[in-house]
Amino acid sequence: MKKIIFLLLFVFSQISLFAKTLDPQKFGIIPNAGKNLTDNFIALSNLINKEGGNITIVIPKGIYIIGKQSLGIDGVYLGGYDILSLKNCNNVKISGQKGTKFVYANNLKFGSFNPQTGESHPTKLPFYDKKYIAQIGCALRTTNCNNVEFNNIEIDGNVVNTSIGGQWGDTGYQLWHYGVYISNSKNITLNNINVHHFALDGISVSGSGKEEMNITISNCKFEYNGRQGFSWIGGKGVLASNSKFNHTGKSKIQSSPGAGLDIEAEGGNEANNGRFVNCEFVNNTGCGMVADSGPSKDIAFTNCTFIGVNNWSAWVQKPSYTFNKCTFNGSFVHGYITTNFKEATKFYSCIFEDKKYKGQEVYGGFLLESDGRKKMIFEDCTFTTNRKKVMWFNAVFTNNDEEKAVFKNCTINVNNTNLVQGDFYTVMRKMILENLTLNQNFPKEKKYYFNEDNNVKKGVKTNILNK
Repeated sequence: MKKIIFLLLFVFSQISLFAKTLDPQKFGIIPNAGKNLTDNFIALSNLINKEGGNITIVIPKGIYIIGKQSLGIDGVYLGGYDILSLKNCNNVKISGQKGTKFVYANNLKFGSFNPQTGESHPTKLPFYDKKYIAQIGCALRTTNCNNVEFNNIEIDGNVVNTSIGGQWGDTGYQLWHYGVYISNSKNITLNNINVHHFALDGISVSGSGKEEMNITISNCKFEYNGRQGFSWIGGKGVLASNSKFNHTGKSKIQSSPGAGLDIEAEGGNEANNGRFVNCEFVNNTGCGMVADSGPSKDIAFTNCTFIGVNNWSAWVQKPSYTFNKCTFNGSFVHGYITTNFKEATKFYSCIFEDKKYKGQEVYGGFLLESDGRKKMIFEDCTFTTNRKKVMWFNAVFTNNDEEKAVFKNCTINVNNTNLVQGDFYTVMRKMILENLTLNQNFPKEKKYYFNEDNNVKKGVKTNILNK
């Protein structure tokens, strides 16, 4: 009896979370209407905000045209409008159906434009004059919200048909055109959201990093956006699974950093407690993943794929980053400088290789490049080279073996024939080499060699496979 009562209470509690159902068509939000529905979505958002949430909305399949700009908003030339912008709301569920698609209108302006003539205004960076700004806004936004779900929506930023002006900011185009922007919110879920071809970021998450946000991203795509697939600029608690952060800067516009994922806390925030499972960071103009500026820590990647064609597959200079069963195609660079094992960069059962990506050589001269790092861990990892060298690992000299990087139960397969005769195929210095297997599958007359110094060896087996 107690179990039945508990189940009933649970069911009723879930029903009460999303107590009211709104029909978007009552707001004029009609699929395939052939007209711009920005004002209609704003009216819907205003009602949700007024009610404080507790609302469920299902948006039928079809095309919805969005995106609007007005003169003089906040002192800029052209200001944009957020489409579904939720503020101070609890318990909101907004779901599309298979085929629900938002598309930004053609010929919106983005960048620097002359406010008198409306023509593109060429700039020399840095450039921060607000009077020249033309920006577009954000499609899905939460501010100070709790328990919000977005499901089954494709959002096309339509940068291909956007009028691009001069650059603005410190580098590139640092203006608003986001697919998703989550700010100081918690218990936010994105499921099967496809955000592509935005002029700035596919998604951005911001928070102090002191309180758990619990942001869940599953089965989502953030591809072909201009500056980032994902900008994590602060906040604690992000779980992304089965999601793609690919091809940043590969459409009409590109701004630095151009990463698939940029973990770059700013404004006094910190980014921490991140988990990425079965995710892709592929073929971005910048790094597949970069953690270089702003405080971040405790980030783990499991079964993820990093492919760097024009840039590093991944770049880490922050503490407590761990990679488990990940694949790196293209050079990984750096690692965190520390003598603390907990903070060290760690790799378990990872694969490093240099396979071509769609006929293109991957980035870097080595599979891994790291100088001055201590305490890094490589365990049960495999390195396979075809044209690149294995690694450049030259740790800071130390007489303390406890501070040296550990290379344990790893295998190196050297398949090169392209190196100059007598060249080295790897540099590995000041490491602990434990149960290392070297498979030298190159012609004997090439005389490639292992460049090492001050290593501690606890078992190194060399197999000469090609005599």
